[in-house]
Amino acid sequence: MTIAGTWLLQEVPNEAKLEELTPTLFQILDTTDVTGLSLRLQWDQYERDGGFLDALPEQGLAIAQAADKDFALRVMGGRFTPIKYQGRTMVYDGSASNGLGRGEIIPLCFGTRGRRNIALFLGMLGLYEHVINWSKDRSLELVHLPWPGLLWAELALITQMTRQRGYNYEVVRDFHQDLMSQALNAADDKLSIEFATSGHVDIKQIRTDIQATLANHPNGDYGLLSTNNVSDTLIGLPLRNQDRRYGAQMVREFNEYDWPRVYTIIEGEDQHENAYSEYLEVYTPSFSGGTSAQLREQITLHAPVVEPDPDPDPEPAIYKLPPASVDVIQQLYSPTTQGLDSKVRAALANTDQYLTGFGTRIPAHYLDDDLHLLDESFEIAERNGLRYRPRLMMGGHVSEEVKAAMPDRFLYQGTGQQKGKIPRPTDGLRTNLNTWMLDYYREKMRVVFAWCSARGVDLFNVPMLGRDYSELYDGPEVQNDQAGWLAFHKAMIDIVCEEQVPGVTAGFGFSGHGPFYNALIDGVRVDMGMELSKHVALRMPKPDQAEVQGNGWSPTQIWGQSSSSTEAQLDRYLTTNPTLVPGAQAIQPWGVSPYAMLTTAQCQSLFDQLDRIGARQVELYLETPARDTTGRLAPLLAEYLA
Repeated sequence: MTIAGTWLLQEVPNEAKLEELTPTLFQILDTTDVTGLSLRLQWDQYERDGGFLDALPEQGLAIAQAADKDFALRVMGGRFTPIKYQGRTMVYDGSASNGLGRGEIIPLCFGTRGRRNIALFLGMLGLYEHVINWSKDRSLELVHLPWPGLLWAELALITQMTRQRGYNYEVVRDFHQDLMSQALNAADDKLSIEFATSGHVDIKQIRTDIQATLANHPNGDYGLLSTNNVSDTLIGLPLRNQDRRYGAQMVREFNEYDWPRVYTIIEGEDQHENAYSEYLEVYTPSFSGGTSAQLREQITLHAPVVEPDPDPDPEPAIYKLPPASVDVIQQLYSPTTQGLDSKVRAALANTDQYLTGFGTRIPAHYLDDDLHLLDESFEIAERNGLRYRPRLMMGGHVSEEVKAAMPDRFLYQGTGQQKGKIPRPTDGLRTNLNTWMLDYYREKMRVVFAWCSARGVDLFNVPMLGRDYSELYDGPEVQNDQAGWLAFHKAMIDIVCEEQVPGVTAGFGFSGHGPFYNALIDGVRVDMGMELSKHVALRMPKPDQAEVQGNGWSPTQIWGQSSSSTEAQLDRYLTTNPTLVPGAQAIQPWGVSPYAMLTTAQCQSLFDQLDRIGARQVELYLETPARDTTGRLAPLLAEYLA
């Protein structure tokens, strides 16, 4: 037996329902390459009358064994917590689940005085102990443990909870970490223990803290983190970290998924060595009707490897951009792509089809709930024969919830386009990095890199902290802490390196606001742009793994400067290391008020600048070719691409 592969997932309230479903479960287990049966039980039905009613999981185990499959048990907490263990509770308002579960009684990890809900903690410890021992006694290889949860077994820390009297994050964190540590104490090389990392989480730090607990525990290698809301639109993609083990579960009980895409997501670039997840749980209804034939075919293609090569040769990570590309980019000022398709078609017509890519510049908070803007942008590019190039914006564009979680000293009042609160890189005291911002940044990098990998997108233009855009921002609000600014941006580069996936080049914009070069740090003059460029090359040394852009490309040179000596200094950021791909982005749309369309001579001068730095990727604002019906860009694009 092995836990790797596809598991049949079924929730049952009682023995009668399981008996009713038994013929269907046998049919699926007998006729597919499904690895095992995962049975999900309600805690208040499983533990009643002073004890655990093990007849139900025994019945599930018997079904799995009869089909020569493995078996795993999952118990749901949250609204299914027995009354005697609930302690402090709240009435759920449905805010985190579109109204689903509104009115349910949900236990809280804390009491009114801000201390641990000891009744709930001891009840969950008892549940953990029982299901672990029950699984060990039957030589099972996998068991799923619930969190205090909300509606199922998921991780849950929502805004409504934080508004309850007595809420204290440290108490909630310790509750979860202590539960995980106690469970891992019982894990071993025969039994793997899974904990969910998906769910309803408004306070993102809780994910980081439980991951750290697993990473630092002596038995952490026997634990798995599972994402329990995977879909073919990439919602809930498993967290990627090569040092951790992962599992995954489909988000809904229906049969209309694009199953080849689902398995591409789950299995990653290499289905055995570089997979996102060791297993995938699929609800019973997905095996009948709709796309079930496609599902069964994928299971066959991706059946578990029982005897893998004990010493396989790993595939090298490959990063490869085309020799040259000219992309057009459009900033999204609202969460819609309406009207962009016609603009892209016009831009292609005006440039004799010489454009090669299309990108959208997306405020980060637009991706907090779903990835429809990435999907729609990709489809526009695909319909027009272009490669898609996403770019995110941070600064004032981060989630308001993330800003609200930061102490005031980590925020400043914005100006320009962003007049609200904007995150600082540090607390302004030269002591503490803004970890709230770094956690949010990591989450976005992880999700978008994974989305790019699944879609075949080969370039992701990652954001810096920024203010109005995705630029390097070193304005007056942060100039008093240059050392902290540099440390924070190096930490962002580290995160990109850790979350990057093979085949997706990371693009860094190295221009922006403020004199970020030649800063005085601890009495020493430091060229901060050069420091960042070297750090990118150090962390991403493979050819084409990283691109560095000057995002001020204009008739006054690549960096928008009128000083040739300054231009020469800044050009070194793009050309210092041969493993970095140099690129350029227009500083403004040409031919759109208040900027006049450039003359033919100015356009020629622009493309001559690209030769100077050896730029292999260039971004124009979509408005420029979309509005320029003169065709003056077409021969220059043809020459550049040749």
